[in-house]
Amino acid sequence: MYTFNVEQAVLDLAAALPSHSGKIKALAVFQAPLRNGAVAGALLRSVAEACVCDVSFDTCFLTAASLPGFTRMLQAGCLERLDINNFAALFEAGPDLTAFCHTLHSFTLKELRLDTCDIWRDSPAAGELLASLVGHPTLRELSLLSNRVDNTVVARRTAGEQLASLITHNSALQKLDLDACILGDAGLAPIFEALPRSSTLKELHFSYETISREFARDVILPAVRANSSLRKLKIGPPGTSRSEVPELAEAEAIVAARTRPDAGAMVALSALWPRFG
Repeated sequence: MYTFNVEQAVLDLAAALPSHSGKIKALAVFQAPLRNGAVAGALLRSVAEACVCDVSFDTCFLTAASLPGFTRMLQAGCLERLDINNFAALFEAGPDLTAFCHTLHSFTLKELRLDTCDIWRDSPAAGELLASLVGHPTLRELSLLSNRVDNTVVARRTAGEQLASLITHNSALQKLDLDACILGDAGLAPIFEALPRSSTLKELHFSYETISREFARDVILPAVRANSSLRKLKIGPPGTSRSEVPELAEAEAIVAARTRPDAGAMVALSALWPRFG
């Protein structure tokens, strides 16, 4: 992991990376001063030239000016995992986002984390970004942690429908992390309505959602029962007592039971064991 406090240090790294092309498998950059689009562009171009396959940016406050650099990284054809924990808005509608989304849909990527990127701040940009991921042939894990949705029914319903499209159309997707997005009932409903139509999704994460007993009973439980692929379900805020909403505990128990050895098979196997007396 590289930590920087001056732009010149970023530029020095950018200058050095291409000479190590093909030798660096993972690069994690922490708290680099990348608000300046030119500095960010220089680093991202060099990462693309170095053909790094696993790239992380944590607390770098990247802006939309960096999108052409990320497009180049994808076009290099090496990137398998991209992790951005930004603490600032990254996407805004425009030609740079369109080019990024077109490339994102077309190139191989297995894991994408866009945490704290405020993606729903710009509704058209969010729609274009998520639409580019629908039907992605290789994406296995997607995290949108702490991208809070506006507190309106329309905004939450729209976000939920965008995410539901990923569940129903992405056969490679195995993990979807929506912790702290605060989708509410309006946003969660389309997601759980889509869940029975997925046969590949294994993990679904929500936290800091306020779930009522009625919603858990009428929406979550039927969806979980009708789905057979889910192996891990994390839902509800730390403050929600399972005694208050026991249906959440029941849903989690249904999913957790799928990872246990089959009781019937264990009984049959035990019959074959030699008996000692």
